[in-house]
Amino acid sequence: FAITGIIVGDIDSTILSVTLAVSNGTLTVTPDIGGGVAAGNITGNPGSSVTLSGTSAEIAVTLAPGGLSYLGNQDLNGTGADSLSVTVTDDAATPLSATASIAIDLTAFNDAPTIIGGTVDVSGTEDTLYTFATTDFSDQFDDVDGDSMVSIMVLTLPDPASEGELLLNGSVLTINQIITV
Repeated sequence: FAITGIIVGDIDSTILSVTLAVSNGTLTVTPDIGGGVAAGNITGNPGSSVTLSGTSAEIAVTLAPGGLSYLGNQDLNGTGADSLSVTVTDDAATPLSATASIAIDLTAFNDAPTIIGGTVDVSGTEDTLYTFATTDFSDQFDDVDGDSMVSIMVLTLPDPASEGELLLNGSVLTINQIITV
């Protein structure tokens, strides 16, 4: 998501260095925005610590809406899940710095489940009916959110002429058919 509202400046310096840092995610700064900081003056991008060097006007243009985005680590969520540290350093003979911290709150969302190994493989005896059991699928089901498997979707079917048909309660299954378990 985009991070907006960061304004930096120094009353008596022309060039500033701004370091943006997070602990649990990745920051991306869009370089070469018209009037903004050039790509060569942005280091660590993308990353957990990105530094911009330029005038306060160039930095303001770069950090305007659309210039800074954040992606939290997978499954990171909650109030104060991360924190954005903003450190501004001036170009004085004896450089001075100021640091501010901005809390990042992330709302959880439901991650898609996975099939361990990507497919469900079963074996049976030729010319003998094989009856699928829920465990043929649930044993390979994984969900990082801890949700239970509630359905499966048929993505491919065997060639009925050479490999047979898949039936559900006596009816032939179709591609993209959803079956409640």
